[in-house]
Amino acid sequence: MACNIHMAHGKHCPFCAHGWEGQALVMIAIIVPQIFLTLRLPWSWFARALAVLAMFPLMEGIAALVIGWSDGYWNP
Repeated sequence: MACNIHMAHGKHCPFCAHGWEGQALVMIAIIVPQIFLTLRLPWSWFARALAVLAMFPLMEGIAALVIGWSDGYWNP
């Protein structure tokens, strides 16, 4: 309801189109690799922090592409 993508494209974004369940799965797909890197890498805390920060846009982008392609979001 508060998503402003409707004004520009007319469709729900891939994350909003699946309700709370879909959003929860996307959040899990983003957080699990971050937790894994935080707990398992033998690097310094600074290097782990940088790796975890880099994982957020990477995993969110992958999730958006997978959901967008499966939903046909970019099809006319």
